Amino acid sequence: MKIFLIGFMGSGKSAIGKLLSDKLQFQFYDTDTLVEKHLNQDIPGIFQTKGEKVFRQTEQEILQNILTETSNTVVSTGGGLPCFFENMEWMNAHGITIYLKRTTETLIDFLQHQRQNRPLLSGSADLKHTVNLLLEKREIFYTKSKMIVEIDGDESDEMVVKKIQILID
Repeated sequence: MKIFLIGFMGSGKSAIGKLLSDKLQFQFYDTDTLVEKHLNQDIPGIFQTKGEKVFRQTEQEILQNILTETSNTVVSTGGGLPCFFENMEWMNAHGITIYLKRTTETLIDFLQHQRQNRPLLSGSADLKHTVNLLLEKREIFYTKSKMIVEIDGDESDEMVVKKIQILID
């Protein structure tokens, strides 16, 4: 079984993915971490020196080549991964996709302190406007998930993992 966690940046995919994989005793992969290792550079550096196109192509390569060979995995995807190269369709065909949906306000509160590490937000003068625009474009892909888990701002990651476990059982 493969479980793909998708959602906007800052939605908790990595933290929730680690907890979920521990509970299920599955392997855990984070596509952003795998891209950084593959290209030997952090994501802001990749965007700056190689560009978004190389980043997106590497994401797809990792998704389809490396992750095809594994089973019983939880995969935390980058926020944009489902929106390129028919990746969303590929993930739906190869596993369970779960959209971790947080409110725009919760995302903005979290991302305010992480702008410098987020290439698509770092140059934004109006974070709320930028997040709303990106979310509007990406929501079309995110909602193609097999399951949607709405997360209220007060829920702990452990509570979200329990919700997911109930859904996949």
